[in-house]
Amino acid sequence: MLTRKLLTFSAVLGTVLAVGLTAQAQEAKTITRSEDPVIMEGKLFPELMGKKIEKLRLFAFLQGEFKPIPFQVDEKLPDGSYALPNLAPGVREGKDVITNDEDQGLLDENDDLIFLVKDIGDRVVRSLWKEGYDKGLEIIVTDPLTGGKGYAYLLHFETPPPPSEVDYVKIHHEKDRSTIETPNYTLAGPDGEFYYDYLSIIGGDGKKGSDLLDRMEKIRAKAKVRLVRIGFRFGFDVVTKTIVIARKDGPVRVISRSKGAMDFKLIKIKGGGYSESYFYFNHFSRPIVLELPVSLNTFLSSFDLYGACDFTKETYGSKVYDPVNTRGTLLDGKMSEAEKALITDVDHDWVVGTSPDVGTIFQRLFFPPEWLKHVKRGSYILDDETINDEPEDNPGQVRVGYYFGNFVKCLLKGRHVYYEYYYFPEKFKWGEQDKILNIIDNPVKTEAGTGIE
Repeated sequence: MLTRKLLTFSAVLGTVLAVGLTAQAQEAKTITRSEDPVIMEGKLFPELMGKKIEKLRLFAFLQGEFKPIPFQVDEKLPDGSYALPNLAPGVREGKDVITNDEDQGLLDENDDLIFLVKDIGDRVVRSLWKEGYDKGLEIIVTDPLTGGKGYAYLLHFETPPPPSEVDYVKIHHEKDRSTIETPNYTLAGPDGEFYYDYLSIIGGDGKKGSDLLDRMEKIRAKAKVRLVRIGFRFGFDVVTKTIVIARKDGPVRVISRSKGAMDFKLIKIKGGGYSESYFYFNHFSRPIVLELPVSLNTFLSSFDLYGACDFTKETYGSKVYDPVNTRGTLLDGKMSEAEKALITDVDHDWVVGTSPDVGTIFQRLFFPPEWLKHVKRGSYILDDETINDEPEDNPGQVRVGYYFGNFVKCLLKGRHVYYEYYYFPEKFKWGEQDKILNIIDNPVKTEAGTGIE
């Protein structure tokens, strides 16, 4: 009886000591950023080079235990483009898309590991890493502004445990439309078009909001033809057509590649290009490549451009801010004096519309340096329910975006690349814009190592 009590006491004491050891051996997560994705190249994980990607797992130490967290490895080709395994119907593998990397599913130096800052956890000693792995590394993510840190663990198993069941991003195709669904937003648009025509932001209660979008993006131009001085208007979103050629649907992001073509019929010019969209739980981004066979200033003497999202009346009551117009203007279908007085000749790269009821849309726009020599990304709002600019699914104009004068000097022969980002953060308030701006302006720092004893 005494022996049994002593054994029981010893077991309890051992448990207490083990718990105490665990508490002493770890460092608590101190990074507070929650909106950022993390992208790390495979070359940072030398111990895992040549391992099968399907046998890798990513863990975080959360609430005192190792838990799998969502991640993916996107394989890159030697030219730096991504291998996209899901071809669109009728598309063949070729110069525009390759479905598999030449290493056949093995981790190499230029592959990308992707996960989210919000999922990482505390630091823990190697002896407490997930049982059964044979190779592994500790990942340290640091906020360069505050020094806050968080940790994750990339481990290889011959017989891997189940991965995380969380899938942040899903893409659906039905009846010639594609839809992206995430915990923060739903975005949809017709196949073959450059724009999206449906956006719903998911509330804190998990309920889907109303459709906020007439068209993203409504890009309209005023131009004059040289010599004859004939003026005309046209829409980039009308003359541009796209074809999705391939995708990859992962748990952290979806990649979708499209080919595009533009037909400026009046001046007998056709252009081309492509875009690659990256969809995450709280945002999407896309580099857009324009390929022009000739310089448009050969034919045009002027070219003024308006690039904006056209919203529905569901956005009434929202306020719009940018770095220049910091007092905010109210969207209500009527052009106010404040909206008419917007400062349009100061360059800026972001604009945000926000409402406690509707949610937040935060857009950033990056132009190539050669464009910024000639144009400013000026403020632009057209808030008038009595004006239509066809095609319209929702009558009236609630357009928020940018005005670009003198754009004819930018559209020169050759290849041009610009970047768009749309964020849909939860519980955003004006004054908190840095938590979005810092994603790009002050990105998190990453390193990988063997961990601590």
